Amino acid sequence: MARAGQHEFYFYEPRFLMTAPGRILVRVISNTAYGIIGAAAIVFSLSDVLWLRSIGIVLALFLIERLIHIGKSERLLAKLGAGRLNIANYLAPSSHRLLEAALERSELQGGNLFLHLLRLLVERKDIQAGLKRMDVPVEQFLSATQDFLNKPLARKSSKDELFKEIEYLAKRALEQALLGYNAAIEPKDLFAALTKLKNPGV
Repeated sequence: MARAGQHEFYFYEPRFLMTAPGRILVRVISNTAYGIIGAAAIVFSLSDVLWLRSIGIVLALFLIERLIHIGKSERLLAKLGAGRLNIANYLAPSSHRLLEAALERSELQGGNLFLHLLRLLVERKDIQAGLKRMDVPVEQFLSATQDFLNKPLARKSSKDELFKEIEYLAKRALEQALLGYNAAIEPKDLFAALTKLKNPGV
C-alpha cells in the first residue's frame, strides 16, 4: 500500500484475479449487455406507450453518458479525494487493456510479465515516437525484447505473483502520472515506470 500525503493508495482489480477464459467471458457478456441496452433504448424510445418511451430515454441517456467517458478513467487524478483510493480507478482504459493483455500473455505463454508489457507498449506509435526522439532504434528494441521473451523460464509465475507484479507496477506508474500532472495513468506512465524497475528481466 502506498501513501501520498493525505491519500492512501491500494490496487484492486478483480478481473486481473480471474482466469483468461473468465476475463474473455466477462468481455463478451459486457459487450452483449451494451448491445441489448442499445437495442432496447431504440425500440422503447419509439414506443407509443409513455412509460416505455420514458425507459427508452433513460437507457439512451445512460449510453450517451458511457460514450462521453470512452477513453477516460473511472476517476480523475486531478480530483483525488482523501482516504483509501483504488489505483485501478485511475487507469486510463488503454492502460487497463495493456495490463490485461500482458497478464494474459504471461498466463498463456509464460515469460516475464514486465517484458510482455514492454513489448506491447513499444508497439504503440506514441511510445515509438518518444523512443525515436531519444534516438532509440525501435526495431532493434522490439527484437531484443522478443529474444528475452523466447528464453525459457524455470517456471511460470502463479496468478498471485502476477497480480503482485501488476500491483507494484501500477503504484510506480501512479507516481509518474502524478509527477506529470496527468488526468489518469496513461501508457506512457506505465512505460516510464518500467524503465525504473529493478527487475532482472527488463
